[in-house]
Amino acid sequence: MARPLAFDPQEKLHQATLLFWRKGYEGTSVQDLVDELGINRFSLYNTFGDKEALFEQVIMYYRKNVFGRLAEHFEPASDGLPRLFAYLEAMRDGLFNQPGPWGCLLQNSVVSTDCYSERLKVVVAEFVDILHDHILAVLMAAQANGQLSADEDAESLTDFITVHVQGMLMLSRKGEPQLLDNSIMYLKRLLTGQSD
Repeated sequence: MARPLAFDPQEKLHQATLLFWRKGYEGTSVQDLVDELGINRFSLYNTFGDKEALFEQVIMYYRKNVFGRLAEHFEPASDGLPRLFAYLEAMRDGLFNQPGPWGCLLQNSVVSTDCYSERLKVVVAEFVDILHDHILAVLMAAQANGQLSADEDAESLTDFITVHVQGMLMLSRKGEPQLLDNSIMYLKRLLTGQSD
C-alpha cells in the first residue's frame, strides 16, 4: 500500500509556479526546485515528473488560476470595447501588484520556446491563441454594437492588439506603470476616437 504524501501537491505546484515565474524555465534548475519546494528529488520526480513535465503543469496551473481569472474580464464579450479595456486595466493592475517586476509567466514562456520540446511549445503557444480569440470576440461584438466601424478588419485589428498586449507584458518587467497607463490610454483613443 502506497504511503500518503507528506505534502500538498497543489501547494508545491504553486511554489514551483512562483519559482519558474521569477527565474524562467532555463534559469531554474532541478536543485532550485528541490530547495524551493522543500522536497527531495525522488518526491519531485514521483509527483510531477521531470523538469519539463512539471513546467507543463505549471503552465496549465498559471493559465487557469492567473490568466483564467484575468480573462474573466473579457466576459460578457457582447459588451464589446468596455470588456477589452477592463481586461487591459486588470492586467496592468495585476502586473504591478506582483512581488517583483516578473511580467507574465505565459508571455515570458512564449519568448523562451527554443529550450522546449515540441509538445511544450504547443502548450505555451495555446496561450496566444486563447488571448487572440477573446480579443476577436470582443471586437466583433463592438462592431455589432456600433462601437467600432463595420469597415474595420476585425482579424487584423485583433492581431495588432494581441501584439500590443505582448509588448505591454514585456515592458512591464521594467517596473514602470506609466508605460502601460499611456499605452492603454492611447489604445482607448485609437479605438473609440475620443480625445480623453
